[in-house]
Amino acid sequence: MKTLYLIDILDDPDHHFEQVFQRFLDTEELSIPYYRVDGLHPKTHYTRVLESQPTGVIISGSLQSVYDRAPWMLALEEFIRECHRQDIPVLGLCFGHQIIASAMGGTVETLRSWEFGVHPVFLQHTAKTHPWLKNIPPQFDTIQVHQDHVSQLPPKAQSLAASEKTPHQIFALDRLMGVQFHPEYTVDMLHTIIRKRHQKFVDKGPFTSDVHLQAVAQHWTLPETPRQILKNFLLELISP
Repeated sequence: MKTLYLIDILDDPDHHFEQVFQRFLDTEELSIPYYRVDGLHPKTHYTRVLESQPTGVIISGSLQSVYDRAPWMLALEEFIRECHRQDIPVLGLCFGHQIIASAMGGTVETLRSWEFGVHPVFLQHTAKTHPWLKNIPPQFDTIQVHQDHVSQLPPKAQSLAASEKTPHQIFALDRLMGVQFHPEYTVDMLHTIIRKRHQKFVDKGPFTSDVHLQAVAQHWTLPETPRQILKNFLLELISP
């Protein structure tokens, strides 16, 4: 049986991507075989992944920045390009979204302030026909945890959604897709991030003080629509 691969580059001690992903599957009552690959390991063998003919690939978020050009990032970018050549479906989440864009010729830059918390995203009219965006409304809330963003799309890529701060919240290039938000996250995870890293959202914005951050955060609720996008991707992989 072909297997879904998780390229795990989430170097966050508070949130292990495999655990977060498994919790998503359990909550959505999905049973999908997958294999975790340590994308941060300097000797990750992507050739073996490709030889196994994966049914699809998900690339996690990360605390790193794409433009730092670490060796593991360059290896991952070559793997993404090979997935594209072989028409393997790939979904990138947050950093995964950014490194897909970089691998295919786009540009990733830093915003003036963080986009953090629960924020609305607006679909482009071109998004209506994409199978992974089936039954997604034109406006929906998302969980955002990023300061870097895709400022310029790769050649031939389509921008499918935007937010007030970010012009390319979703983009697609053939069977590659990146989403800047976190469909796998929960509001509890946001509150954990606030407890550990609240000062950065005050120092660099968008919040002016801890009081401001806490006043807004207490009203956040879990957005369901982004979870449907991840679910659509997974269901396409297992459908006959």
